[in-house]
Amino acid sequence: MTAPEVQIRTERIYAPSLDPSETRILVDRLWPRGVKKESVPIWAKEIAPSRELHNWYKAHNNDFAGFRDRYRKELIANPETEKFIVYCRKQLHKGPIILCYARKDDIHNNAAVLREFLLEKLSETAE
Repeated sequence: MTAPEVQIRTERIYAPSLDPSETRILVDRLWPRGVKKESVPIWAKEIAPSRELHNWYKAHNNDFAGFRDRYRKELIANPETEKFIVYCRKQLHKGPIILCYARKDDIHNNAAVLREFLLEKLSETAE
């Protein structure tokens, strides 16, 4: 298996899926408009940022550093996170994972924070 950094990517949900070996996972709490359910077989809404955090982000002028810190705390406290990490570890043996999001900003989004978090957790268990 190649390094997880290469195997876990983020991508807007609206980008077409070209590689059938990729596991596309929607990591938003709400289903995006115009996306067919069959185009993304896995929806991990249980590890998406809470509604409260989403509202906080909007109210604080898109303070990404604050959002990042708060979302990481939510991930640590979330009982579903460990299950998601185990799932991702298994999927990486089959091929790349694409964390999909709807936000138009390719850098400042929850999938980017989740990717960073996953890479840290996967490297901890690999050591």
